[in-house]
Amino acid sequence: MTWSFLSSQSIERKLSNWTILYYGIGQQAEGMKDAAFKVFLLFYYQQIVGVSGTLTGLALAIALCVDGVTDPIAGSISDRANTRFGRRHPFIVGSSIPLAVTFYLLFNPPEALSELGNFLWLATFAVLVRITLTLYNIPHLALGAELTSNSVQRATLFNASALLRLSGGAMVSMFGYILFFRTTEEFSPGLLNKDSYSPFSIFFGVWMVINIVVSALGTYSEVPHMKKIPINPERNWLSGFGEIKHAFGNLAFRSVFFYSFIIALISSIGGVFAPFVGFHFWEFSTENVAFLILFGAPGVFSSLIVVRWLASRFDKKQIVIGSSLALILISNWAIVARLSGADWFPDNSSNYVLAIACMNTFFGALIGTVLITTGDSMLADITDEIDLETGSRREGVIFSARTFMFKATGSLGLMLGGIGLDLISFPSNATTGTVPAAVVWQLGLLSGPVPGFFTIFAFLLLLNYPLSRKRQAEIQVALNIRDKGV
Repeated sequence: MTWSFLSSQSIERKLSNWTILYYGIGQQAEGMKDAAFKVFLLFYYQQIVGVSGTLTGLALAIALCVDGVTDPIAGSISDRANTRFGRRHPFIVGSSIPLAVTFYLLFNPPEALSELGNFLWLATFAVLVRITLTLYNIPHLALGAELTSNSVQRATLFNASALLRLSGGAMVSMFGYILFFRTTEEFSPGLLNKDSYSPFSIFFGVWMVINIVVSALGTYSEVPHMKKIPINPERNWLSGFGEIKHAFGNLAFRSVFFYSFIIALISSIGGVFAPFVGFHFWEFSTENVAFLILFGAPGVFSSLIVVRWLASRFDKKQIVIGSSLALILISNWAIVARLSGADWFPDNSSNYVLAIACMNTFFGALIGTVLITTGDSMLADITDEIDLETGSRREGVIFSARTFMFKATGSLGLMLGGIGLDLISFPSNATTGTVPAAVVWQLGLLSGPVPGFFTIFAFLLLLNYPLSRKRQAEIQVALNIRDKGV
């Protein structure tokens, strides 16, 4: 069974629905790991284990530095691999068990460790989780580019991948709250239950292994049909660094990369503060928070229609800037209303507060998916421009830079979030309703208006993005002429 609307697009071998699904399933593991880091990791180490927010952030900054080295190396090594199982599959399968084991150990430090010992434990296993994720994720992304060269099939493949990645992150949050961190008389919020983190890490560690292995087995039948890429003897495992340097010489790439870096960092900081804001600023229960996540799913799927409508009418730069402004508004208006003491805004005892949060979750998921989809499309356009400049395709370089950017913002977001919690003296083991009002107000300020202000710098960076729809069409014509030898 194949995607019927592809039949008139290309005479090349078409990917089946199952292959597209299997590929997308693999991306769920990245979404699960990201959600576990953003939502639960800082809370666990700062509130339960007793490591300061600043030290927690420092440990993750160390992991970030390691990523800066391992990401381009992983891309170059998998590009040069030549086995009977394909270039990517051995790395994808081989990383699955180490990823699950290090993920479990990350959330289960020994009882007798001091704060320094727990800091070192966190730093060590955060590094190992990220290394094993790199060995899986970059080859998996590169595999997507190799499965088909048809633009429509690629769009379908990566669209399914993005949706399943987002669903993986949502499932970690929702199932985490419902299955492992339910509110009780003893633990309010449920995330204060230390004993739940061990089964939580086992459950999702095993789930990640299953996702990765199923994805690898499901796509393995495509290996014989992939284009055979000759190995360039002049390219070694260090080549990726030079190619990344060249990419940063491209104005369009610089504009998108640094814009995306700031926006993703703001999103990461918001994700770090999310459980604190939910439990202490809005005084939701863990069950309320899990209920909120359900409203993200229709927002994500609605974006499929919205993206198509926007793309047919506006340049991508306009779509991204407009969507970013809308996302900042959606993310901040309720917090600003509460901080300002607006009389018309309901208090936390009102059901209207939960209804407002549900509405914001829906529109936040919709607009956020528009941003992700359009940003990835801009990177694909940049790949075409670099191909025209250099005469070679460098998807691996773009993917490694993109992957590093998201991991970097995740680590920096955790670090800045931890420092912020220390600055406002947020208490450890805090139950809902016990945090001083002044601290709660400062928490709201740090989670909304402060990071939102810095989007101004992101917009200034993106104003230099040069690839309009007209320019991209000119690049495609030039590439077609070159490839046909005209």
